[in-house]
Amino acid sequence: MVSFWEVKDRAGQTIAIHQRKDRPDGGKDMAWRRPSGELGLNGTRLESLPLYGAHRLAAEWPEPQPLVLTEGEKACDALVAAGVPAVASVTGASSTPSAESLGDLAGRFVILWPDNDEAGRAHMLRIAERLSGSAVVGWLDWSDAPEKGDAADFLAHHEAADVRELLKSATDVPDDISGTTPSAESAVSAVSTLSAHTAHHLSAHTALSAQRQWPEPPGRQAFLGLAGRVVEAVDGYTEADPVAVLATFLAAFGSLVGSGPHALVGADRHGANLFLALVGKSAKARKGASWTPVRELFRQVDLDWTAQRVIGGLGSGEGVVHCVRDRVERLEGKKDGDFEVVVVDPGEDDKRALVLAPELAAVLRVMARQGSTLSAVLRDAWDRGDLRITTRNAPIRATGAHVSVIAHVTEEELRRELTDTETVNGFGNRFLWLAVRRSKELPEPEPFRGAELDRLAAEVLEAALATANLRAELTRTDAARELWRAEYPQLSAERSGLAGALTDRGEPQVLRLSLVYALADRSPAIDVPHLEAALELWRYAERSTTYLFGDSLGDPVADRILGFLRVQGPQAREALRELFGRHVASGRLDHALLALAERGLVEVRREATGGRPRELWRIPEQSAKSALS
Repeated sequence: MVSFWEVKDRAGQTIAIHQRKDRPDGGKDMAWRRPSGELGLNGTRLESLPLYGAHRLAAEWPEPQPLVLTEGEKACDALVAAGVPAVASVTGASSTPSAESLGDLAGRFVILWPDNDEAGRAHMLRIAERLSGSAVVGWLDWSDAPEKGDAADFLAHHEAADVRELLKSATDVPDDISGTTPSAESAVSAVSTLSAHTAHHLSAHTALSAQRQWPEPPGRQAFLGLAGRVVEAVDGYTEADPVAVLATFLAAFGSLVGSGPHALVGADRHGANLFLALVGKSAKARKGASWTPVRELFRQVDLDWTAQRVIGGLGSGEGVVHCVRDRVERLEGKKDGDFEVVVVDPGEDDKRALVLAPELAAVLRVMARQGSTLSAVLRDAWDRGDLRITTRNAPIRATGAHVSVIAHVTEEELRRELTDTETVNGFGNRFLWLAVRRSKELPEPEPFRGAELDRLAAEVLEAALATANLRAELTRTDAARELWRAEYPQLSAERSGLAGALTDRGEPQVLRLSLVYALADRSPAIDVPHLEAALELWRYAERSTTYLFGDSLGDPVADRILGFLRVQGPQAREALRELFGRHVASGRLDHALLALAERGLVEVRREATGGRPRELWRIPEQSAKSALS
């Protein structure tokens, strides 16, 4: 078997390819190739190569969470697949990564996991020496490791949870690495004598992780009327989170009713189309399970809509427009000199489209490509429904499109792919981001069918038919208008950071949700219960984004400074510049520090030196206490 690993620089550009060929006798042959595939590194020294996986550090694993460093790529991949942040040395045990290669680990808490042999431990000890003073370094010994055993061997016989438990036994870097792996008893003893410095950072990480409590679920107001009855009816048939079922139903119903019913904010028209993103801890969050019973329900209601207007995938902007494209005609001359209208493309008469995107992370990667039209098309689809693609030989357009989206993504993928406020402002704030998880264990769930399904389908059909030909604006009742005025200051309040950017369209999102609740209730106006339901679900969306992104600013420089200060304590400005290898301009550093200071996340103390005052940046004392309390 032949395996390949790509070693990439900070920008994600492949620098080298490491090849491993397993021999029948159990041995292995290793080789290096250039990105072109040619053998050799063309004079590049192994020590100068980046760490394997280092290009993912800033986006995937925000400081201050611990990071494991392994000796080889295979062990690193095994840890990452188990959800454990990891990078790898690529030099082999006989050499050591350069200080520059290890520079990306500055300010982090790094746990070294050596291969279980003397060469492997000596290799990691040299790395520890080079990291001294720039990172907090811990050491991991697996007491039952086989000879040369590594993280991949551990995970071949253990679960991901066992790895996380093992990481808690990290100790200080040993002074003497001779001999065999310590026994379980000596490992326990080592933990008890863990240095105060390393113990502090383990405690800090535990406290910071604990702060990310799962968001409090929405109250009963969100499960209003027909939507609530659907959630209650399907609860015994699915492991999905009730919030996921609720939001999926609202998005599907809003798509089914079409673009006729709407609400106005000034001259801006808002339809019942929603963009929904369900974010789970992992693939086991049962995000997809929320669609299954809703799909069965809507099959009973409108089979044609379910079969023809539910679209799979978000591969490109062109693909979205094509689903709702206009009819194209042109005049062509006839032999007798007259003209006739020729239909070039019949288009789509039905402008409704419910787009399912079960792999939102892949969609985000598509949008990051140069020349991608997907983000712009989705913005237009949410904003006004008039779409066009002009970057092709045969431009296509769609007018009056009613596009809804249900997307799924894991927490890790979302944090990796959605990292800057520019992306969020251009795309993310059109979505309702809801944290979801498995609600229960149903080893053999029954299919959702029978009398209860028929009854609910009849209710949904009645509500849909009541709005089928409705082209009118729905307005708020006087009582709802009074509640809206009371809630408006909080809805429109400015919030900073990634979480704030994701939720800065609170007013139109709540308006759309209240419209869908009213339509499902067959109400001619948006009343207080509809607005209260919308507000309750929106507040859960706000709590979800806070849970997902915390105080991340969406500025990679500012976020790295914040993590560095949390791990290393107060630092002079010069040390902060060194954190980036002096590759960040002074003005850029000033901007990041100002953004952090304005949010109260850092503070500066100026010390007299007899010349220019020395700046010392630190986490405010109150914030540090609350993080560790």
